[in-house]
Amino acid sequence: MNGAELEKTELAYLLAILEASGVVGIEDPALFPVKTPERDKTYGEGRKKLESNGWLKPSADYPDEYELDVFLLEMVAIIAAPENIVATVSNGNKKAGQMVMHYLSNGAIVELSAQNAKGYTIGVVPDQKALQARVAEMLGVAGKRKAVRFSLDQDALNDIRSLSKKGEQEEAKALLEATQLSGPAKNSFVAAMGESEHGQIVVIRPEAGEIEAGRRSTLYGADKTAWLVSRSSSDSTELEVRNGDVAGIGKLISERLKELSTG
Repeated sequence: MNGAELEKTELAYLLAILEASGVVGIEDPALFPVKTPERDKTYGEGRKKLESNGWLKPSADYPDEYELDVFLLEMVAIIAAPENIVATVSNGNKKAGQMVMHYLSNGAIVELSAQNAKGYTIGVVPDQKALQARVAEMLGVAGKRKAVRFSLDQDALNDIRSLSKKGEQEEAKALLEATQLSGPAKNSFVAAMGESEHGQIVVIRPEAGEIEAGRRSTLYGADKTAWLVSRSSSDSTELEVRNGDVAGIGKLISERLKELSTG
């Protein structure tokens, strides 16, 4: 992935150049200093670091002027004003989930993640196929399975999760009779429902730097036995369930992006 590692002051300086007032999905006051002394210090340090890291160079044609790397500035511009966002949260074995953001605009996709407490990693994802592979990798999903998709009421899911966690697998599987799932699929789904949430995929439509609309899907299970659960609509108690392999993740993201684009 072509990109850069930026300290917070560098990213803050670039966002200031673009007159961005926020980054959807990122709550980091260090990127948007409020008081004048703090702004002067942050932007001054950010400019110096961009120059020392080769992103800001003296102009070859105009004395006393500098040129900012166009590739870097374009990436940050997409982050500052995207058309859509895909946020992936992986719980893994950590108490606090790890989040990776993907910002989409005019076919371009830029990834942003916290590198450490001091900075961020930013890079270009070449296409939608690479995006779905990256999200799957983040969630620990692998393999390809026959596409499975069915509906389930929220109460039924709650009962299945409760029974599975207590080890009452057969009772849990009995609640899936109406879905006509195969035996192996039932076993996989019930086992996954007995686990904690493994992660989430949230597809967002922003407006003026705020979240205008979004759809959330939760991943249960991992590797070759992962399942994605979403509400059929934002205000529905009916749930949509599909297998959470790489293709399933790609299909989910594509459908959500299309749904949000039509509002």
